[in-house]
Amino acid sequence: MIYNNIIYSKNEEYPKLERKVKVENCKLKSEENNINNVIYNNDTSNYKDITYNKKDETIKLFDKFDEYIISIGKDIIRNYLLKTVVYKLKKRFIEVRINQNDLYICFLKDVKQFDLQNKLKIRKGYENTSLCYYLLVEDINNLEYAFELAKELYHYLKKSQEPICELLFKNISNRIMELGDNIVCNKLYRDYRFKSKRNFISISKRKYGLYVRLLKVEDNQNILDYTYQTGAEPLCMTYKISNGNDIETIIPYIKKSYMLSRCVAIDVKNELNKLYLIES
Repeated sequence: MIYNNIIYSKNEEYPKLERKVKVENCKLKSEENNINNVIYNNDTSNYKDITYNKKDETIKLFDKFDEYIISIGKDIIRNYLLKTVVYKLKKRFIEVRINQNDLYICFLKDVKQFDLQNKLKIRKGYENTSLCYYLLVEDINNLEYAFELAKELYHYLKKSQEPICELLFKNISNRIMELGDNIVCNKLYRDYRFKSKRNFISISKRKYGLYVRLLKVEDNQNILDYTYQTGAEPLCMTYKISNGNDIETIIPYIKKSYMLSRCVAIDVKNELNKLYLIES
């Protein structure tokens, strides 16, 4: 066989080609840019490309906005993407697109509570996304309002926000413990059980708030739901708590369940507790 102007027999090996690859322009991202194993320096553009062919007045507005956002907190990360600039903490909370005549600034949906002048508008097609509100900035007046919104949103996100279930649990548990001196709270794998002589309420923490189970108390207004009944002291009446008003609604039934727990369990099952009085 002829290869590279050289004749080879069938048993001879062909020479291996040496390929030289230039890697001088290849740059690996350092560990300094990783936070909790997440890479944050994912720039796909730069300042020059983002501001290319834009009006000087619009670029000045962006420069002022960018300088202010970075000055709010040292932990704010800025990324230049193909068409936008994003600012984020653990997740994006502001995104800016530089148009010819204005800045199109998108905010995280939590910003709406700080929009006292009602200038924010909903992005069409993005109603169910996290960055669903936007503000058009054409002059310094709207820019200053954008400053205020960005600052309020940043401090709101930095606060350690306690889940709603934790706040509701603190409230209702204090109310339960006030019912008697002999009440004890036991933490189990999936719920919390409050008992005097025996369990009279079970509370489970959920994303929406709390899921409560009581003894079989009277419910003439049909506020409670009924679930399966097992044993002599079933926690079979259920209720979902998602706000403070729900706590006020369920408290009278918790008191009834507490009073039932002071009766003999077999008597409650056979409804014999109605035949004798309970000393409060």
